[in-house]
Amino acid sequence: MPSLQGIARRRAHSEERFASPGTLRRNAADRGASVGRFGRFGFTLVELLVVIAIIGILVGLTVPAVQMARESARRGQCSNNLHNLALAMQQHLEAKKCFPTSWGTVLDPSTAPADMSSRGHSWIAYLLPYLDEKPLWSQIKFDDTIGVNLQPAQQVIAILRCPSDLHDGTMNNQRFQPNMNVAVTNYKAVAGANWEGTSSGKHRYRKADPAVSTDPNLNGKTFRGRNYEVYDGRRFGDGVICRGWGQAVMSGGSPQYPTISWPNNCPRTGTYDMEIRDGLSKTFAIGEAVPAFCAWSSWYWWYGSTATCGMPPNWTEGGMDRNSMQFQLDWKNCWGFHSRHPAGVNFAFCDGSARLIADDIDLGIYRALATIDGGEIANPPE
Repeated sequence: MPSLQGIARRRAHSEERFASPGTLRRNAADRGASVGRFGRFGFTLVELLVVIAIIGILVGLTVPAVQMARESARRGQCSNNLHNLALAMQQHLEAKKCFPTSWGTVLDPSTAPADMSSRGHSWIAYLLPYLDEKPLWSQIKFDDTIGVNLQPAQQVIAILRCPSDLHDGTMNNQRFQPNMNVAVTNYKAVAGANWEGTSSGKHRYRKADPAVSTDPNLNGKTFRGRNYEVYDGRRFGDGVICRGWGQAVMSGGSPQYPTISWPNNCPRTGTYDMEIRDGLSKTFAIGEAVPAFCAWSSWYWWYGSTATCGMPPNWTEGGMDRNSMQFQLDWKNCWGFHSRHPAGVNFAFCDGSARLIADDIDLGIYRALATIDGGEIANPPE
């Protein structure tokens, strides 16, 4: 007896034999469509190129965003470093009743610039106990001449390094010690609003003579790397951290650096908080400075541990500001503030806060924020 399946197959075959041509074509089209839907695999060349182009566009959009996010994180870490340094200053102020100083003994004109006995310790050295670096601080012999014990000068300190700067943290400088790498800092204290040595502009270093004229525009003024005619023994300039004593203020001098006599009771203390009459939140304390731009960047010595706001942020030698004023000559990039961050430099204020200061900040406001009692009405930009 034939099976039911066999009967069904024979019936279907019979129907197909007697089907109309249109029905056969539709059945074939349905089978072809089924093969097209389920039987073909892979991409055509055009489809592959489109996919590659889309992936390339996505990568092109993603990579800059990732880089910006990473730089933002590095800039935030740099700002946090400055914040902690400023808080260490506050602790020093509470313990010692003044901000740290940064000074050296008067240079002997008969000695070479590399005479280590004529260098003093920087403000950073005095902050080490407040930066979890007390063992390193205990190695420094503050009562001895600075050339006696040089091992601490070689110690790289993590909090003094900006993560956006790929510098290895050391520098070989013949002025410090021949054939010795010294550790550097990305952060320098603000010594004031100027660094000029040849003119009587508005932001020159303090002078006892009240008849000195002022030039609000400072047109034609040349900014150099020396100080002179300074009669305040505690500070070089009008910033929160004194720069130190140097060859420019010793007896003798030259037409460029006139003779100056220091009072016998010249103090060596730091700035008191009551002297910051412009306000702690409106006065710079510390800013960024890239060591690769300046041979004077050791955290250990006072010389090179400070800078001023006489030049615009991220200034370069011979550069012109918006008012076509040129900053140039022999001290290159050593005494201004600059960074590896796009479009700005991080600064910490005397109240412990920190923020990015844009390159295009008004130069008058920038200088006003660097003085402790200039009487200027200037607020930090938001």
